[in-house]
Amino acid sequence: MKYSICKNAIGDLIRIPYDESGPYCPICATSFNGCELKHNICPGCNIQFGDDDVPTREFSDHTTEEYFNVVRVQWLNDNDWDTVLIHQLRDILGIDTDALRALANK
Repeated sequence: MKYSICKNAIGDLIRIPYDESGPYCPICATSFNGCELKHNICPGCNIQFGDDDVPTREFSDHTTEEYFNVVRVQWLNDNDWDTVLIHQLRDILGIDTDALRALANK
């Protein structure tokens, strides 16, 4: 897996994983199947990049990565913490899913 770095609309850096098939969602690690991220909706977590990928007013005190973790927890809750999705986060994004569980239990 390779990574590119880009800035979102508020200037935070986002690490985008990609391979020969194209980019993966930086929130849920779902493949975009060769499509660009910008202004597309992730088929996994339904975030629209260029719109929903920055903290909302409710989370305005969060960094983008902290906001992504909130969205990840919501996505995992919606999917009953499916082990396939947990491994996807660990393997592609390097996410500490134990930390996400702790966040979910707050």
